[in-house]
Amino acid sequence: MWVLLASLLVFGLASGFGLVHERGKALQAAHLAAEDAVGYRLSAISNSLWQYDIAGMDTLLWGMVQSGSIVQVEVLDHDKPIASARKPGSDLQSDRVWTRSIMAPSEKAPIGSLRIHESYAEINSQITDSLKTLAITDLVKILSLSAILFFIVYRNVTRHLHRLAEGVTRLGRSENEPPIKLSRKNISGYRDELDVLVDAINGFVGGRREEMHRRSVAEIRLHERIAEIEATLGALSDGVIALDAQLCVRYANTAACKLLNTRSDAIDGQSIHTVLQIVHAGTGDDLGQLYRMVLSSGTAVHLQRDTRIQINADLAFDARVSATPVSGSADVALILVFTDISEEVSAHQQIEFQAFHDPLTQLGNRSMLARDLPRDIAQALENRQQVAVLCLDLDNFKNINDALGHRLGDSMLKQLALRFGSAVHGVGWVTRHGGDEFIIVLPNIVSTEPVIALAQRLLSAIAEPFGIEGHELRVTSSIGISMCPDHGLDVGKLVSNADLAMYAAKRHGKNTFRIFEDTLLQRSTARLKMENGLRVALREGQFSLVFQPKVHLATLRVTAVEALLRWHDPREGSIPPERFIPVAEDTGLIIEIGEWVLRHSLLAAQQLKMELGYSVAIAVNVSPVQFRSNELMATLRQLQAETPDLSELLEIELTESALSGDLNEVVSKLSALRELGLKVAIDDFGTGYSSLAYLKNFPIDILKIDQAFVRGLSHSPQDKAIVAAIVQLGRSLGFKTVAEGVELQDHASILLGLGCDYAQGYWYAHPQPLNILANTIRTISKPT
Repeated sequence: MWVLLASLLVFGLASGFGLVHERGKALQAAHLAAEDAVGYRLSAISNSLWQYDIAGMDTLLWGMVQSGSIVQVEVLDHDKPIASARKPGSDLQSDRVWTRSIMAPSEKAPIGSLRIHESYAEINSQITDSLKTLAITDLVKILSLSAILFFIVYRNVTRHLHRLAEGVTRLGRSENEPPIKLSRKNISGYRDELDVLVDAINGFVGGRREEMHRRSVAEIRLHERIAEIEATLGALSDGVIALDAQLCVRYANTAACKLLNTRSDAIDGQSIHTVLQIVHAGTGDDLGQLYRMVLSSGTAVHLQRDTRIQINADLAFDARVSATPVSGSADVALILVFTDISEEVSAHQQIEFQAFHDPLTQLGNRSMLARDLPRDIAQALENRQQVAVLCLDLDNFKNINDALGHRLGDSMLKQLALRFGSAVHGVGWVTRHGGDEFIIVLPNIVSTEPVIALAQRLLSAIAEPFGIEGHELRVTSSIGISMCPDHGLDVGKLVSNADLAMYAAKRHGKNTFRIFEDTLLQRSTARLKMENGLRVALREGQFSLVFQPKVHLATLRVTAVEALLRWHDPREGSIPPERFIPVAEDTGLIIEIGEWVLRHSLLAAQQLKMELGYSVAIAVNVSPVQFRSNELMATLRQLQAETPDLSELLEIELTESALSGDLNEVVSKLSALRELGLKVAIDDFGTGYSSLAYLKNFPIDILKIDQAFVRGLSHSPQDKAIVAAIVQLGRSLGFKTVAEGVELQDHASILLGLGCDYAQGYWYAHPQPLNILANTIRTISKPT
């Protein structure tokens, strides 16, 4: 049947290809004949069209459609038919349509076109008839040839193969089964392939019988050996399994059956791979190749750790495994010994987990980061990839601990750990570095896009409210990012640079992220240098104070001066406050510097009183950090104990940012200042971000109008309107107003007209040291 089908297919393809080729030649010839017919009459048609001889054109067209493949011809004038002819009785569709331009007889310009329709129906019909005739002829040939082949093959091969198959099915059923013989004429001395095959099968069956006999004897001996081994090993607590060369179980002692939760007869003869799997405890990789390795090398293998024996999906245990080859035995090739060490591994894992994990959040700790990050770095460098380190710190988390207690703060950290795990799952890992600082590692990346996406996910996840014991708590975070290898090749460098970027994010408003830049390191180095310089300045007395008078606009009397801090470094010279004050605030040194300013301002006020004969208060700027600290009130109470007239000699100036935060705490501190008799001024009023509500809630005395509004008084109606509004607001609430940055007589005149109480600026005096301040005050002041 297959020969018949294959023959039909081959003949069909060959015949079809020939007919297709013949059809193509016939179609091409027909088309060329049509082109010749058109070309032969084209000149005459041109003359008839030029003379507009319709009858002549009809005659010519009629002659074109009489024979060949042309079935219709049309003469077109601008696509409009003016004459046509169609072959009589032709209702066939056109197989090809083409056009030929009709040129004027005496000019080379077209005057119309000739559209020719060709039909190849007659050619296709002839090809179809030829195909039918050829198909019938080939089918008869193929059937005849197939019948002859079938008879030959059946007579000489197939029927003998059938007899041979019947004989093979009977072989081996009994010891006395006769050998296979074929019933066919035997030509003396001639043996073909069938004879060879019969002899091979008979020889195989004979050899198989002998092998079965030998195996039977060997099995008896093996059972005897196994009985001896079982008597020797039955008392062992370790599992022992004997395997043959095919890795089939020949013996399992009692301990092995107990560990595998099975019976000896249930696994006897089973492949060891179906009885148990030896896998790597960490990766889950199959370690079954150790059997062949032991057999091929002839050397024992001992797996002391990181090994598990898997029996099924529900039963597995950590094990210590030894595989030892056996020589000189035809039945046992390998002895497998294993011991359940699950309790030992569990205890070790518990110790290791505690060593590398944070006990509160169960996240990794610093030790894990030091252990695993170098591995990720090495892998990234090898694969030409990158590793991202994200340093994350919660914004103002201390406020939650202080207000609600560490127990609720710890609960929030536990919930945060779950959110981190969800955000980082599958792409990285998280460690906690104590407090509210976390390190996230993102390995195997090729760009910063996934890092930025992760940072945004983390910010969003942290910003979601926390429901803890009836409290709805909200917190934000700042994230710094460093990339390996661009920003470092070791753990310390990457974490340090990520930390710098995180503090940059805090300085830029918090609740955001920043990627490390070299400028951050430069700034950090500069800040560290500045911090060290500040400590040296405090220790070596490099700070000094200058003073700028505040002048009463109506009387031109100096009633107070503002103390301004200056720092002169012996190496760098004068360092402006806008450079060192932010560093002092960030590092907390501002508290110690602020105490120095308070004490030296009080000394200056006492000296000024001695020189002038009356008290002139010195206003001291108190940093928001210093204001929120407990040391401020302690220092002021100590100064009051030492100086009874403290309230006449000192004033306190605060910026609006110092008044932000907990309302009750701010009111409490301002009230404490009021109890000491100290006046409180709001410095740079109008430029802060606090609500105006504090003007009615806080006990304050003075509003200082920022110089940004004062400098434009002469030409800016907007600035003048703002100043007027602040003055009117202060007067309505009972506050005095002081304008800063008065540099022109015009400024002073306008401020006086607006009702401002005091003015301070270069128009009256520049900031100056104490030794000339008294003379300056005398020069400015006029008698009332």
